[in-house]
Amino acid sequence: MVTASAGLASEPRFREPNAGTVAIIIGNKNYRHSELPNVERAYEDAEAMRRFAVDVLGVPTEDVRVLRDATKAMMETVFGNSSNHRGRLLRHGHLPDPAHIIIYYSGHGAPGARNKRPHLMPVEAHPDSAEVEGYSLIDLYVNLYRLNVTTATLLLDTGFSGATHRGMAISKSRPVAATLEPPYTVPGLVVMTASSGAEASYGPATKTHGPFTEFLLQGLYGAADRGPGGNGDGQITIAELKSYLDRNMSPQVLAAIGRPRQAEVLGDASRVVVQFDPGKLPLRPQIDLAAIDAATVFRLQPIESPTVRAEPGPTFRDCPTCPEMVTVPAGSFVMGSNAVDSMRGAFPARRVELASFGLGRTEVTIQQWRACAEAADCKGDLVRDAPGTENLPVNGLSWQEAQSYIAWLRRITGKRYRLPSESEWEYAARGGTTSRYVCGNDWRCLNDIAWYSRNSGGAVRPVATKRPNAFGLYDMLGNVGEWVEDCRYSSFFGAPTDGRAWVASNCKARIWRGGDWDSSPADMPVDSRWSGDIESRYRAYGLRVARDLAP
Repeated sequence: MVTASAGLASEPRFREPNAGTVAIIIGNKNYRHSELPNVERAYEDAEAMRRFAVDVLGVPTEDVRVLRDATKAMMETVFGNSSNHRGRLLRHGHLPDPAHIIIYYSGHGAPGARNKRPHLMPVEAHPDSAEVEGYSLIDLYVNLYRLNVTTATLLLDTGFSGATHRGMAISKSRPVAATLEPPYTVPGLVVMTASSGAEASYGPATKTHGPFTEFLLQGLYGAADRGPGGNGDGQITIAELKSYLDRNMSPQVLAAIGRPRQAEVLGDASRVVVQFDPGKLPLRPQIDLAAIDAATVFRLQPIESPTVRAEPGPTFRDCPTCPEMVTVPAGSFVMGSNAVDSMRGAFPARRVELASFGLGRTEVTIQQWRACAEAADCKGDLVRDAPGTENLPVNGLSWQEAQSYIAWLRRITGKRYRLPSESEWEYAARGGTTSRYVCGNDWRCLNDIAWYSRNSGGAVRPVATKRPNAFGLYDMLGNVGEWVEDCRYSSFFGAPTDGRAWVASNCKARIWRGGDWDSSPADMPVDSRWSGDIESRYRAYGLRVARDLAP
């Protein structure tokens, strides 16, 4: 809720909804490392900019998203990353490719220690690791370019020198001049930051906002169109905003901290940010954070309990030499993790709904592979003839060789065998659990369910000699890695939510899951992911088959 100035109650919107624009607003207040002090007015800054976007620019409420205390996972969910530019909020709702994007950020920035590139700092990031833990402003430029938007306006209440009011946040004795320029021209991109070059971005805050945002809001609500830097035409440009900030913010900051500071602009300074009839200015609301609707704040999907009855399902076998299959019940679960350190891109978390399917009770064994090799449909060099090897999982096969085995099963049974999708695999592996290792959050529980580096003796072990999971499946973690159908993607941005495999034409690398007999505990969380070339053989590669149950 916003307490309005006089007259605003009868005019809650300055203009009608302006379809075709998305506004993404971030207020990062509570930082976890002492080197980055809290940004005390970040929430108020973000809410004021949200109200400006809705009330003055006319951006529909459903197309404005506010993030508070954004983690890196949240930022990548919104903006995408270096491998997938279509972040969730830049492709949401009825605007798969919005014509105009406005991004506002209040929080810390930092330069990369080596590449000197600017980074927005998630709340859990350490400034000395900006290149790893920060969100690269250059990646954001590139993703906006790939989205092919008409205009992108970035208003960033931050600087990228590494300096704060407590001193240097990074392990440098002097501020660093980060380069804001993109690696190539991004049409329609305009960026305004709170400071330029190696200048510090801090300064005296008002009761509700930091200095950059306070004077930015004054300018946007009409002040920039008046005075020496404005022309009174009812259009407020980036150039007029910078002039207003230079005439008002800069002297105040200089007087307060004894250091110069000027806003920096990248791109076309003639960009019109807002326009209105001359003499009819919008009224600026007062911000009451305590009454803000929590629904306006974006949050990642929480890790909730799966909706499935976790118990061993019926088993079946389609031929004497075929793998024994378990019926995995239909249900839903939240796949992946929202943690910044989630294993190999298993973020962001998303809820996946799955139909029932069949899955091998164990990994495919050498004995089962031999039947295919004797039919000349599979390569025989993976078969071992030594006594006691029949129940070892076949290993060292490529993804393409796994497909040869599946084609043989289809031919002799007439059933739709296949590799599981990555979401089917994780759903089955979890067996209704949400813990780190399926068996619990302490890696020592792995000894009961998996062959891995601490107990395998450095060799693959017979299948079904450890405890099965709740679905009656053995060795979902450890022993051999298991190929899945999905192509290699570095995150779950844009991944299917219905259990289908995420594939693309001419995909040369595929995912495998579960770890292997030589994996350390750190590599054994159930959301861990690996990938390999479809033609490559590696000793850890094995397979577990899936089968459609519908006729």
